[in-house]
Amino acid sequence: MLRYLNQGASLAIFILLPAFLHSQVNPNVAVQRKNAGELKISGNSKGAATLSQAPKKEKKIQGKSIEFLEEVYEFGKVNTGKKVEHTYEFRNNGTENVKIETVKTSCGCTAAKYSKKTVPPGEMGFVRVRFNTKKKGGLQFKTITVVYGGDKPTVLYLKGEVLENGDN
Repeated sequence: MLRYLNQGASLAIFILLPAFLHSQVNPNVAVQRKNAGELKISGNSKGAATLSQAPKKEKKIQGKSIEFLEEVYEFGKVNTGKKVEHTYEFRNNGTENVKIETVKTSCGCTAAKYSKKTVPPGEMGFVRVRFNTKKKGGLQFKTITVVYGGDKPTVLYLKGEVLENGDN
């Protein structure tokens, strides 16, 4: 009998899985990896089960493609006048060199600097943003659009709350 577990399975499954395997499944049955990202379960003659996972393979996309390590940065709560800075890192996960053409921000209060050099496949690049909270207050939600010559631009997000002085 084959059973497959996706990586996203809840913690409860991992806690209950050994008991289930011991009481319900023949321990000589091995569950093999069907697709990348799935787990392998092996049993032995004593009824013990071991759980293993193959290393995640980096997915290469034909053409130009970038993947950011994070697309949303939450800066929390800051006082008015503070400058919030953050660096978004990306990997070229395509098969061609990538060069950022432009970065557009949703507001003049947010400035961006980015990798000017060509980023070869498998290598890393960055987009660094600075948000000036002067004359700002309340919840803030800024977008940073990265244009690099791929199928569609990537949109990054910067969000948090700016407290007017004395609102701590």
